[in-house]
Amino acid sequence: MPGIQEAVCFTENHVPQETFELLATLDERIELRWLVAGKLPPPDHELRRKTVWRRPANSSHLRLFSAGHLIVQEAPGDLAKEIHEFLNSRYGSRKALL
Repeated sequence: MPGIQEAVCFTENHVPQETFELLATLDERIELRWLVAGKLPPPDHELRRKTVWRRPANSSHLRLFSAGHLIVQEAPGDLAKEIHEFLNSRYGSRKALL
């Protein structure tokens, strides 16, 4: 990602707040799977728990103990594995579609 785009991501902070505020209104038919950083101090675990359970219906979460708050950079393989397993369990493999 070009540096300017990364900077914009970190300076634009309204969208994440708006997203979490509206989370409780998200249609419950949409399944949520939260992948939460496991390398965080204990007070942060409680904050994360409250954040991801704003809409508890049809939601689940998993702590990735191999990563802190930058999961994509710290544990890309673990993250990819979890995303793959989640999508494959819901929608099947590409092979099944052929």
